[in-house]
Order: sequence, then C-alpha cells, then structure tokens
Amino acid sequence: MSPIALNKNSTLKSQKDIEHLFVNGNKICDKLICLYFIKKPNGKVSFSVGKKNHPLAHKRNKIKRLMRESFRLNWLEDIISFNLLFVFVSKKAHNYSNIENSIKSLIIRLNKKTKNV
Repeated sequence: MSPIALNKNSTLKSQKDIEHLFVNGNKICDKLICLYFIKKPNGKVSFSVGKKNHPLAHKRNKIKRLMRESFRLNWLEDIISFNLLFVFVSKKAHNYSNIENSIKSLIIRLNKKTKNV
C-alpha cells in the first residue's frame, strides 16, 4: 500500500460522471464522510465539502486537503476500478486523525462490500 498520486488524470471532474455516480452509484456513510461509488474500468476519485455547512472557502479547502492526503496514504489496490466521491457531511471541521479514521473505515467497508459482489 504505497501512496498514490492524485493528479488530473485520476480526479473525477466530469459533471456527467458525477451525476451518474449520484443516480446509479452506491453509498456508504460514516459520521463525518459519505462515500459514493460505482464500478468503472479506470477509477477516479473526487472530494467535496458542502458550502452550506462550511461557508468559508479556506475551511472547505483545508478539509479537502486533509481528505485527499488521508486517501492518498490509505488507499487499497482493489478500489482502483471504482469512481469514488467522498462528501464531507459533518457540520464542524475536524482534525486530521478524525478524518483519516473516517476515510480508512470507509475504504475498508468498501473493500468488504465489493469483495462479496
């Protein structure tokens, strides 16, 4: 489990793909973060923080940086074939360890859920 590079090619940016993910994808939620996922040959990942809960841009950007870093360090080989969207749903900002624990648990739950399929 080495760190993965999150560059333009591995980031989910297409509005069409994101809408398809919300409509047809599956959802796993934790206390802080919800994970939307759908099987795709070349998986991509995206991170989102709602403006309603976090109106200041610098706070949203910090939370997204923390989510990206914890995903980058804790990803698994098995989830490369999925489009993933991590949505931060908590109303208050959290520190790195809380976000990392949430991301880890979502990745493990996704891995278990997709192994059974």
